[in-house]
Amino acid sequence: MHIVRFQGGFANQLFQLAFYYKLIEDQGQDNVFADLSFYDGNNDHGGFKLDPFVNLKLRSKLPKDILYITEKNIDKISSGKSMAYYYNGYWQDRSFFPKDLSFLDRIFSRDKLDSRSLGFLERIEKSASVSIHVRRGDYIDNYKHGNIANKAYFENSIKYLFDRVKNPNWFVFSDDIDWCRNNLSFPGGVVEYVEGNENAVQNDIFLMSCCRNNIISNSSFSWWAQEINHNTDKIVVSPEYWYNDGEKSLNTENAVHIPNVPYVDTESTNPRFSIIIPVYNCAYCIRRCLSTALNQTIPNIEIIAVDDGSEDSSLSILKEYSRRDKRLKLIVKEKNESLLSARLAGMKAAFGDYILFLDSDDYLSLATCEILLSYIEKNSSDIIEFPYYLEPEKNIVKSLYDDVLPKEKNFFIKNEIKKLTESIISGKAPHTVWNKCYSGKLIKRFICKADDFYCNMSEDIYYTSALFTLADSYCRIDEILYHYLNHGGMSTDYGSMVDNISRIVESVANKNSYLQSFLKKNDSTKLALFEGSIHNEIGWIARCCKQSERSLRDKLNALYLIDKCFGTGYAEKFEEYYKQLDNYVKSGRKRRFKLLIKELAFVFAGKKNGNLEEP
Repeated sequence: MHIVRFQGGFANQLFQLAFYYKLIEDQGQDNVFADLSFYDGNNDHGGFKLDPFVNLKLRSKLPKDILYITEKNIDKISSGKSMAYYYNGYWQDRSFFPKDLSFLDRIFSRDKLDSRSLGFLERIEKSASVSIHVRRGDYIDNYKHGNIANKAYFENSIKYLFDRVKNPNWFVFSDDIDWCRNNLSFPGGVVEYVEGNENAVQNDIFLMSCCRNNIISNSSFSWWAQEINHNTDKIVVSPEYWYNDGEKSLNTENAVHIPNVPYVDTESTNPRFSIIIPVYNCAYCIRRCLSTALNQTIPNIEIIAVDDGSEDSSLSILKEYSRRDKRLKLIVKEKNESLLSARLAGMKAAFGDYILFLDSDDYLSLATCEILLSYIEKNSSDIIEFPYYLEPEKNIVKSLYDDVLPKEKNFFIKNEIKKLTESIISGKAPHTVWNKCYSGKLIKRFICKADDFYCNMSEDIYYTSALFTLADSYCRIDEILYHYLNHGGMSTDYGSMVDNISRIVESVANKNSYLQSFLKKNDSTKLALFEGSIHNEIGWIARCCKQSERSLRDKLNALYLIDKCFGTGYAEKFEEYYKQLDNYVKSGRKRRFKLLIKELAFVFAGKKNGNLEEP
């Protein structure tokens, strides 16, 4: 028995239907069933839409002995038919198609069109027609799909085809036709906006497939249009990448792949904003980051990308983008010198009136600079804080300092932010550097006083503590301008925390030393506050060791490194209790065994001087 789970919208259902018929070809019609339970009470993308065209054998109740199959473990299917298989996937690859594709003719045909669509079809067939499919809706600011087939992509694609198609007739299909009318521009030719098929989406795919040429989005909906387009000399234009996280694209090997950033052949002069992007081994996501920076809604910006000794294809991607847009400056470090050093190199090269920091695995809202500029023109400030999205959950993180500053006020001068600065230095307030905008004057003051050193862990504490110490004003706004990807860092791939504990300890120790030096020179009254916060970080490192899936001996070695650098007593206490633990396990004294486990946890919680008393 073979059961295919159907899920998603119409175009995804087509892929699953193709796979359903592929199984019938391989396993026989009596052995293949469809599960539509995904749509029980779920109207995702309009629900299941294939009912009018196909007659599926349904099976929603699954047998007990069943093997779940995805694209990744499809090779586990045996040739025998005694076991039940449940196929849960999207199957977006031609290798999952049957040899006989005649089922598509039952879905896409001229005789299913209404009179309005037939009118479009007549003009499509009589002209040098080009379909343009613009997918917005759930793709807007989507961390995986968003800002790929964007305005710049369509402008580049339209120009590409206009140079190759004589007297084109543009047919625009979209789930947001109003956006297309207001944002797409055409150098010539007739433009028609196709509407009215919202309840018969198969007709839109059919009409697009009848166009002589196709400009598609990174959407399976328009992929199907070019797939069933039988015009032998068609030109298909596709985005040069399909997913923002580096996943395999839908197969468009015969398409022309067009960039989604503007072509700019002059450098910025007197830029209003500099966006600094440190990069280390982020080839899988750097395109999304660069795209949102280069597509900002105000053009007078510069982007400074600092490749910090990447070992993947990050540098080649950066060079490719810098050739397209001269506003992108590229700084290349031969070896990894740490995130702190990379950002500092970017600051020294920046000429913007205001500075933004963007991590290469994160991205900006496209209007970030425009929104900030509107605030700056009304009331400039050394530091402007803004909320951000925590992706992919789409959780909103608002001001980090509401507990320190009065909520009813948004602008503060130096004396008013004294308490906030003290909270940041003492480790009581968050210290993220990338959810803020900084005046170029503040950054220049910082550069004159800052040290360049190796620090790839908790480097934001150094930056934020120093910048707030030097700042004369601070304000916060309500607009959400940044998208923070909630996963591993981008600056250095540490792998196992325990394996790299020496580098982590080195980073924290360096940061502590240089920040102490900075405060001595610039505000010695803050020294005591900072020294009291050091043990918080030591405890954080110890907790990372605790959570690592390594042996107790590995963790003990890590604690010795912490002790050596910071003068703590974690390793000694751990040894003492670990020996007792072994004795109690052998003697079977369970109650004492449990207490010792708890005490060991306190060692790894990083209590000052190895204090094991429960807080």
